[in-house]
Amino acid sequence: MESRKKLKIKTLGIYREKYYSNRAIDADAMIMDSVIGALDKSKFEVVSIINPVTTEIPKGYDLYITMAQGLETLKQLDQIESEGGLVINNTTSIRNCFRSRMSRLFKRHNINAPEEFEISTSNDDPSLISKIDLSSGYWVKRGDYHSVEDADVVFVNDIIDYHQAKNRLLEKGIKSFILQKHIDGDIVKFYGVSDSFFTLRQMGSSSQDRLALGKIKTSNQHINIAKLKASAFKVAAVFGLDFYGGDFIVTENGDFYLIDINDWPSFRTCYESVTPYMANVICKKWCKFRSEEIKCPTLSDYELSLVKA
Repeated sequence: MESRKKLKIKTLGIYREKYYSNRAIDADAMIMDSVIGALDKSKFEVVSIINPVTTEIPKGYDLYITMAQGLETLKQLDQIESEGGLVINNTTSIRNCFRSRMSRLFKRHNINAPEEFEISTSNDDPSLISKIDLSSGYWVKRGDYHSVEDADVVFVNDIIDYHQAKNRLLEKGIKSFILQKHIDGDIVKFYGVSDSFFTLRQMGSSSQDRLALGKIKTSNQHINIAKLKASAFKVAAVFGLDFYGGDFIVTENGDFYLIDINDWPSFRTCYESVTPYMANVICKKWCKFRSEEIKCPTLSDYELSLVKA
């Protein structure tokens, strides 16, 4: 009797909502398309890629590959996970990157991050602010999502600027925010995939305008790549992230602080090189999730120039 053909893994890709892409709409779509294109078509059947703003997340798929961040979409994916679907990144890890929860996890797991205060309408105590030396410089950052527009992250160094930044967020219905201490140094952006891929890019020195960085001050010899890589891998494991990116501040003497980590960034400077790692992780995650043994492509199966740190 002819053996029964093994069914393919029915897969759905979900773009990030444009509202949350802030300056990266095309780049976000490009990395999703690239990853979907790299999956082994003999094993994965990608039926479609959807925009969650205009489409309800359909059930019945085996695997959901998602960049979405909206609460309504995450609720739908929660239900899918509870019914046995595999979601990458999983919904808990995505929520862990919401700013207030991120700050709590930094503290709980002793992540080397700048001093931070979580403030909301329920604990906005004037006595707390009076004890903070705002003149040394702090960043007011919305407490729910990452910034979706430039005004969501604002530098302040006096009480007037602080209240103006806070009130702008309150007017938008944002009821919690983070006050993060400014650190002088170079901003070093990183991208990672599980514990298999890591790359860095020096962006420029920190300033009071996050969109107008200064000249790079830190020489390469003061950037301990091994330590930055270990720190990024540790945080990704704590947060439960498979695909991630973020920013370190590296000071002139080599000290470093993690100021941000994101679930599935655009990988805009390395999307072609990172794609094989992402496809490889997806395949391995599926095998572990379903206790199946299928041959996952190795990195040597891809004819690409890989980025190495």
